[in-house]
Amino acid sequence: METKTTFVMGDKEEKILKILISVGYPRCKAKLIIYLLEFKRGFSSHIEHVMDMRQPEVSLASKQLEEEFIIKYISHPPKTKGRPKKELELIISPDALLKKIEKQVKDKLGKEKEQLKKLKKLIDDRI
Repeated sequence: METKTTFVMGDKEEKILKILISVGYPRCKAKLIIYLLEFKRGFSSHIEHVMDMRQPEVSLASKQLEEEFIIKYISHPPKTKGRPKKELELIISPDALLKKIEKQVKDKLGKEKEQLKKLKKLIDDRI
């Protein structure tokens, strides 16, 4: 099987990026999700290169996605001395990812509605 080494974000990916950002995802996290939906797995250095991200952005986004059980790290020890390379892998299906995002957005909306109710009550009490 031939592996893809290049990727150019098209209109579809740009729309996905804009939507993820609009629902509250940071740009780096949204870009990493788009990369993993396309490639399923990849090394941090490849993600940096292909998605035009810096190492700290990839690291931060990957830690957040790992805490949400969306990705996992696969460690590849070097053949000689040195640090192991970490590969990131998407561990849930695109459908499951969409459901997680949908749940997060609904939870956020619910909290905002509660805050609006509290604000309305406080303002009504003042009048």
